[in-house]
Amino acid sequence: MYIIPVIMYGADVWSLTVASQRRLDAFDQWCLWHILRIPYTAHVSYSEVHSRTGQPPITTVIKQRRLELFGHVVQADQAEDHNRALRASLNPPSNWRRPRGRPRQTWLRTISDDLKHLYLGLRLAYLQAQGRPS
Repeated sequence: MYIIPVIMYGADVWSLTVASQRRLDAFDQWCLWHILRIPYTAHVSYSEVHSRTGQPPITTVIKQRRLELFGHVVQADQAEDHNRALRASLNPPSNWRRPRGRPRQTWLRTISDDLKHLYLGLRLAYLQAQGRPS
């Protein structure tokens, strides 16, 4: 009963890799199979399990929440720290390099990957989100 709220707590700020998304979806499937009491010997597809429950895959929900948070940060007051940090990371200095040892997968890179499915780039999404009413 409490699986989705526990997983979704803070999930909008995760920077998931493809491997971690697969693991998360596999865990979601495992939970749904156990909740529906489907035995492992039953030949039931993942799409059939989701159609029975009416739930989209958990990574789809996380992507939606991440994009909602991105829109919230873009529409925030320009004096707030999170908006200033977003603007600074969209226009880094030309000589900036990622510090050695820091993860390559960042939250903005994850947002950019989420936007690819909508055929949008990060800057265009930023401009479109600024023009939207709150």
